[in-house]
Amino acid sequence: STQIESWVEQMAAYTGHMHMNDNDLVADRHWVPGEGSIDWKKCSLLLDKYGIESPVLLELGGIENQKKALEYMRKV
Repeated sequence: STQIESWVEQMAAYTGHMHMNDNDLVADRHWVPGEGSIDWKKCSLLLDKYGIESPVLLELGGIENQKKALEYMRKV
């Protein structure tokens, strides 16, 4: 398994909620998912694989960014 998969597997039982946004893998940019470097398809597959169904807080500014994020995440 990959490093991220190992982390998700180990943390699955302890995940009560998640804060999500995209970034450039350098800094916490609070970009809309799909606008940065995170592989959201892989993220979604890992959450499903380890049964994580926690509430998600999208760390984004503005209602338009919230709408874009929801639209993007529905496609992933």
